[in-house]
Amino acid sequence: MIAFDETIKFDDRANKVISLDEYMRYQTVLYHGTDEQKNTYQFLLLNLNLDHELLEEEFVEFQLNYMTSMATVFQYNMDIEHTKQASLEVFKVLANGAKKLSKNDLLKIRKEKPHLLEWINKPE
Repeated sequence: MIAFDETIKFDDRANKVISLDEYMRYQTVLYHGTDEQKNTYQFLLLNLNLDHELLEEEFVEFQLNYMTSMATVFQYNMDIEHTKQASLEVFKVLANGAKKLSKNDLLKIRKEKPHLLEWINKPE
């Protein structure tokens, strides 16, 4: 088991930029952490306003930022409206129609319906 402090924020410096050391810490947990550690870090990564509730809007914003960065790296045109709508649909499935998720909700989904989180569980 790896050393883990769940009181830290994913963006330690709170500068809205993920530094290399912050990213490497996340990757270490993603590859070698327990399910609870992975869940905590993934929730911290998605919970943009750090209020302990993952709102539909935060999830969509995270997805848009992530997909935009991937589109830039791989030099392809992204349909922002389609990505936004797809992200909303993913959240609706994960949240079972609710408008927000807690860290415990995400852990419950991970345990009961792991196939819904395969896309975020597999570091590739």
